[in-house]
Amino acid sequence: MKRSKSLRLSLLGVTPFVLAGCGAPSQDALIYPDASDCARDGQLSSALCTSEYKQAYRTHLRTVPRYKYRMHCADDFGSTCERQTTGDYIPTMQGYMLATREQRDQGMSFAPVPLYLSDDGDYVTGDYQDIDRRSRSGKIRVPKHKTVKPTVKTTTMTRGGFGSRAASFGSWGG
Repeated sequence: MKRSKSLRLSLLGVTPFVLAGCGAPSQDALIYPDASDCARDGQLSSALCTSEYKQAYRTHLRTVPRYKYRMHCADDFGSTCERQTTGDYIPTMQGYMLATREQRDQGMSFAPVPLYLSDDGDYVTGDYQDIDRRSRSGKIRVPKHKTVKPTVKTTTMTRGGFGSRAASFGSWGG
């Protein structure tokens, strides 16, 4: 049997398993650009909206992607990048997502996740997980893996010289 035909047959055998993974568990979440929009929505109290926004902002400061050059930040986050006193560029926090962590007797517990705008205007997390909401707010359903707190970035991101970004995507071995 030809190699291309056997490859095609083996890919067909894997397809059901790949498609089964598409039904990843999802959960309800709330997204808002700020605490006042959250309070206006009426799903949570004004005090809770404010405290969760502050928690999301503290998480933003710890986990935000940092870039050495503005153009690299803009490649990932469009025009929402700002320069820090350290000289690094970071995207500004453009909203926050409240994913239900657990239900307690007194009410809900949330895991606030800072949100940024991608270069095409969608909300994304600090780990580049696309939320697909185009800056709207309110209740949404998102895959559970998108609701985890972003990882802490310990280095400033830089890119090499000419062509290095394309090279990182184009070399898969073989």
